[in-house]
Amino acid sequence: MTPEIRQAITDKKNAYYNWKQNNRPNDPNNQWLQKKKVTTCNLRKECRLTLAKQQLERKSELINAKSNNSNLFFKLIRRQRGRFGMHIDELNVNGQKYNTEGGILEGFREHFANLAKQSDNSQFDQAYIEQVDNEYATIIDICKHDFRHIPVEKQEIMNAIKSLNRNKSPDTYGVTAENLIHGGEILASYLQTLLNSSFEFCFIPDVIKFGILTPVFKNKGNKNDAKNYRGITITPTLSKIIETVLKFRINPKNLYVYKIHSSEALPRMHLLYIAL
Repeated sequence: MTPEIRQAITDKKNAYYNWKQNNRPNDPNNQWLQKKKVTTCNLRKECRLTLAKQQLERKSELINAKSNNSNLFFKLIRRQRGRFGMHIDELNVNGQKYNTEGGILEGFREHFANLAKQSDNSQFDQAYIEQVDNEYATIIDICKHDFRHIPVEKQEIMNAIKSLNRNKSPDTYGVTAENLIHGGEILASYLQTLLNSSFEFCFIPDVIKFGILTPVFKNKGNKNDAKNYRGITITPTLSKIIETVLKFRINPKNLYVYKIHSSEALPRMHLLYIAL
């Protein structure tokens, strides 16, 4: 933050305040609107100039460090590379090395697929594992015996859709939260039918169990080793509706605790404890 940028921000805020106090005129010839536009342009200009100066300073520092300070030189090189510094040409997965673009993707697929598989470990307490399996089977039988389908109401679907976070990446089918939010009641009716069928027969289709997994380096260890990566998965948007409906049913206190935006905070505050 330079003094020039700080002054430009102050001028822009003052111009915006004067424009708002004069009923937000839209006439292009209005002096308050023109002043607001000019101060905005000046702020952007100062930001561009400052950024250009910083780039020139970094280049000059890099040239000087090359001959005077090797440690600083390589530090500046890594900073200049930014996110491209995480590029790898080889991946090691359980001793198997992959050194092509397609091979590296296959290596990550194999690594995370193995993490999802059940493995046998001789050091585990086998008697305890069998006990857990038996208890699990007993719980499932009890749930199936006492199961009673409660139809999903359309309002439950609408509440779940409203709770979705916007501006997120699309899922593997290209569906985003905005698609459901702007789908209206017609889409909510289709979702209601789908969820009722799924809940009634206790069945979740495999098509909404797929996700897009992205490996993320843990910032420790060798970046060429697959063990030093964790996966972040983008789950299907429809599965989030199912999860949210179940969450609201299990804990109704969360029913109206949505992410409150500043523009709608006041009208929503009275809804926070309706379900208590």
